[in-house]
Formats: sequence, structure tokens, C-alpha cells
Amino acid sequence: MAGTSAAVLNCFSAGTVTATAETPDYVAGFCPYNDVLTEDCYYDHDNAPLDDDYATPKPTAEMKTQSTFSGWNFGSVWKLGAFTGGNRKSITNEDGDYGIPVKDGAIDVFLELDPSDGYPFLQFETKKRITKSGRTRCDWYVRGGMPEPPPTEGVMYSWGANFDGQLGNGSSDSDPHPAPTQIGSAIWKLLSAGDSHSLGIKSDGTLWAWGDNYYGQLGLGDTTNRNEPTQVGTSKWLFVSAGNGFSLGIKENGTLWAWGFNQHGGLGLGDETDRDEPTQVGSDTWIAIACGYRHALGIKTNGSLWSWGYNSVGQLGLGDTTKRNVPTQIGSATWTAIASRENHSLALKSDGTLWSCGYNYYGQLGIGNYDDKNTLQQIGSDTWKLISAGTQFSICIKSDDTLWSWGNNWAGQLGIGDTTKRNTPQQIGSEKWKAISCGSDHVMATKPDDTLWAWGDNYMGELGLGTYDYDEHSEPEQVGTAEWILVDAGGYFNLAIKKP
Repeated sequence: MAGTSAAVLNCFSAGTVTATAETPDYVAGFCPYNDVLTEDCYYDHDNAPLDDDYATPKPTAEMKTQSTFSGWNFGSVWKLGAFTGGNRKSITNEDGDYGIPVKDGAIDVFLELDPSDGYPFLQFETKKRITKSGRTRCDWYVRGGMPEPPPTEGVMYSWGANFDGQLGNGSSDSDPHPAPTQIGSAIWKLLSAGDSHSLGIKSDGTLWAWGDNYYGQLGLGDTTNRNEPTQVGTSKWLFVSAGNGFSLGIKENGTLWAWGFNQHGGLGLGDETDRDEPTQVGSDTWIAIACGYRHALGIKTNGSLWSWGYNSVGQLGLGDTTKRNVPTQIGSATWTAIASRENHSLALKSDGTLWSCGYNYYGQLGIGNYDDKNTLQQIGSDTWKLISAGTQFSICIKSDDTLWSWGNNWAGQLGIGDTTKRNTPQQIGSEKWKAISCGSDHVMATKPDDTLWAWGDNYMGELGLGTYDYDEHSEPEQVGTAEWILVDAGGYFNLAIKKP
């Protein structure tokens, strides 16, 4: 859907919005969910609007009889943009300057919506002048409506290896499962594929686990494998990460919990004893977690970065190779994203710069050499938005939505048409991408149109192409024609959420 722009109110305090002779029929056009985009309507806040009060849409015929609307809460109207998941852009002038004030006289002001971020929450057809003279008075006009938000939940699919029941299909076997297959009819909001076990959060916030349970990584109070999703307690969860034999999770209250293998302190509990049930890690609150092979990374609510567990090649980023059994802070910067799968770590700073540390034999740190690093190293000077780490390689999306890869490439997992390793970021094609997930030696990714693409190793059918082989899949190949909400690549298998 093409992006559009329009003049919008830059006077969020209560004022007077007056229809003009130029636009007598359409004064305002805020339409609720499910209204068609061509229908015009507006909200009457009855001079005393409440926060997030959507009120009742009025038909165009009634709107034509209105000439003045007073006391609208324009701040809460634009607060609706929060539902876009970040699509709402700053108010700008026609030159693209951000945060401009309304000045005396007439200036053009409009809201930019970038369709590459997903979809425009409001669609506008034109822009009018905004004026300010003495008191706040804005002449404006919006036509269009709100499309229904894209789904963030859906049914689960899985494919690839199933030695330990990690596909959740009720069986465990050594056969490849090369085609995405629906697992039940439950609605899921998040899935995490570990080395050989799986975690998922249903739409009601409950946590479920299945697959390998040798170390208690399913959190069910025992060490028995499960081949279909089994509920873990009754708590509500926000996020989970499945690693190699251990699991981390963040509950709805922001607290961090860990369970499974703990020989090197990867659970962060101050000891090296395995746990077969979720155990709380300290009392702080967290916003992000990532499991490596035997280490973990986390970001607290204040943006600080922490690491713990195995540290043989400096993957904790603490300036040494000494393991830690409790979360230990890395520097004082603020961070927004982290990624790990084996023995190297990636982290995205709040300024958008990308950093790495740990094992670098295959150039997976992306810093132009093959030397291990025990402190975080900046990768170039570009800015990035999404990061993912495979076993010995890395693939990330830059701020312009282009896709880049580096590291081990024996199975073509870098997606650049060959099997030669790289130690600096290499662009994969010229298309724009929406999401990325690295497995052990394969990659799953979605484009802005929500189509699914795969490349790399396929010996267990993990690419989802309907076949399994030992061939090199060194360029992205489309997986069917369905639209996907989320995909998470694990150790030779994948979990995904498909649009309902």
C-alpha cells in the first residue's frame, strides 16, 4: 500500500477546528477498525474527550452539518499511532524537518507513514494549510480510514528435524520433515526454537514446551521428553528464548527466569546446578534475553547490557575468558537488541550501531579479521534494526531494510551465491526484508509482503521446500506462497506462526 501524507493538527491542546469553504464536506476523517478505507467519518468527543476515547464514528451526512468542533483531545487521537508497532512517523514539514512548531502564518505540515514498516494506520488523501493567529486555530481535512491492524498471532507450523519431538507433532523420529505442517489449532503469539527443544507462548500468555528435556530445559519438573506442547505452570509470560539445553523467560511483570543445563552458570543463578523448573534470576526487570550455546545475554529495563555463563572465547564481552554464574554488566551504554546461538554474541546499541564479541574463526564477528575478541567490537559505522546469530555466522538487517551476512558459509548460509566465508558484512541481493532468523546452518527470513524465504543447509528438510538434500542452497528460495507472522530457526528445524 502506497504511503501518503496529509496536513495534520500540530496543536494538540484544546482548540477550535473549523470547516473551511475549501473543504465543507470533510472536516475530519478518523475511522475505526474494519471500516473501508473509502468511508469518511469523524469522532465527536463531546467537548470533554477521555484518553484513548474513540467515541462513535459519525456518518458523512451528519459531518456535513457540522462547522465547528471544540475541545477535541488531539493528543489522544494521534496516540492511536501506538497501535502501529512503530509505523507512526514524526510530524514534519515538506522539507522533512522533524518536530517543527506551528508558526504564525501558514505552513504545510503532514504525517509521514512508511509502508515498508508494515501498513499505514491512517490513510490520507490531501493536505491543507495549518495556521495560527492569536488563538489556536487549525484548518484541516483528512479523508480515509484505518485498516484493520495486521495480525500478530496465529496458528503454529513446524518442519525439519524431529529426533526429540521438537516439532510438536505428537511423534519423535529420525526422518526429515521437509514441508511446513500445522500443529493443532491453538493461537500463538511467540515461538522459540532451541537446539532440540521448543518453547511457545499462546495468545493467553501461557507458556508451553516440547522436545528434548535431558537437562530439564522444558521446565516441567522432570527430564522426560515431550513430543507435543505441554503447559509450563500457570504464569503469564512476555518472552522466551530456547538455547542449547537451557531456557530463559521473562514473565509479564518483567522478572527473569531460567531452567535447564547450568554446568557453566548459564542460568545466572549463582551456582552450576541444573534446574527442571523455572527459577527466578534476581529481582530486576528485563526487556530482552538471548541464549547462546552455554552463555546468555540480557537487557534490563534501563537499557543496560548483561551477560553470564560460559566464556571460553570472550563471548561474554567482559574483557576476559572467565565464566560467570550471575548476570554481569557490560559497560555503561544502553542497548536495544541482542543475539547469540553458539559462542559469539551480537548487540545493537541504542544509537543503531552493531557490536560483536567472542569466537571469530570464521569471521562471524564481521570486523575484517579472524581473531577472537573478549570485548565488544563495532561492526562498521552503519546503523541496523534487526540482528540474528547462527552457529558460526551472522545475518542482520540495516536501517534501510537491506540484508547483510558474514561468517561461515559452508552450506551457503550467507545467501550470497557461493560457499566462501566472509569476515565483513556482504549484502544479500537488493531487496528489502522484514525479519530474519538464523538456525544452526540455515536461515529463514520474511520480506515486507510476509512471504517466507530460506537458504543454507537442508539435510533435514529445514528449508521447508518440500524436499531434503545435501545440496548447497546459497541464495534465498521462497517457501510456498503463504503469509507468515513469525518464524524462528533452531537446530535443523523451524517453528513459525502463519496468518490465520
